[in-house]
Amino acid sequence: MIKKIKVLFIVYFSIFSVSCSPTGKIVYINDISTDTRKVYDDFDDIFVSSIQTLQELNYVLDSTDKDGGVITAYKSSSNFKLENKSADETPFWVKVITGALIAGAVLFVLSIIFDDDSDEESKDDEHSHHHHHHYPDLDLHENNDQKTIRSYRLKVSILIQEQEDLLSIVTVQSLGEDLKNGIVVDTSPAVEQGLFDNYYNRLSSLINRD
Repeated sequence: MIKKIKVLFIVYFSIFSVSCSPTGKIVYINDISTDTRKVYDDFDDIFVSSIQTLQELNYVLDSTDKDGGVITAYKSSSNFKLENKSADETPFWVKVITGALIAGAVLFVLSIIFDDDSDEESKDDEHSHHHHHHYPDLDLHENNDQKTIRSYRLKVSILIQEQEDLLSIVTVQSLGEDLKNGIVVDTSPAVEQGLFDNYYNRLSSLINRD
């Protein structure tokens, strides 16, 4: 009985913690995922500095096309916290109460399940001396079916369009990609919190360095 109470407590605490505690980097989905600005500097310097900026922001370089002014990079992580920007913002206290109610409901259901298991165990104990122990058949065959591995990543594309000697239009686009066994199966607008400001601020500091 004590063990069951401990299990219920752990489940309750885990669900409540997940519902109330934000973890990882926030990624806004269904948000404006494109930002275009003017950058005053030499094209070559902007291009090289953009690559360095993405790497400093922990993005992995995917491809570069200097002639086309295109740079792509991605960031894969299981710690992204996705937030739907198209939905209304919910106050934190509402999230806490909602999380507690959900956790309580799950706790109630689990307690019923454990009670049913206890009844079954007591019935089995009463008749255990009439039966031999039976062990389920061991499956000695390896499962050849390929396991499905799903992952999520952000892909950032930089487009640098030179307008004149010391002026370029820089466009940053971010998309979220759902992958299945390493193959992209779905894409949608998604941007990491603070990406645009972090990119342009760092880019500015690099191209304006002495």
